[in-house]
Amino acid sequence: MDGYHGRDCRACRYKDLEALSLGRDATLGTVTWELLRSDASVLASWRESYGLARSEGGLKVLVSIDHAGQAFE
Repeated sequence: MDGYHGRDCRACRYKDLEALSLGRDATLGTVTWELLRSDASVLASWRESYGLARSEGGLKVLVSIDHAGQAFE
């Protein structure tokens, strides 16, 4: 976190959330993350997918996958 803060990262947001059912107890969720500078401009942006499984306690992330194209701007 210190490295991000040193690059003026002060917040993050997500957009373009997609969910795909993989059966009764599994879902693939994909989202675009953006790290924001103090002036709200985008410092970095990437797309990430999460393999989710339903359990007694709710959904659990089993795996996350970064997509190509992750970059600091």
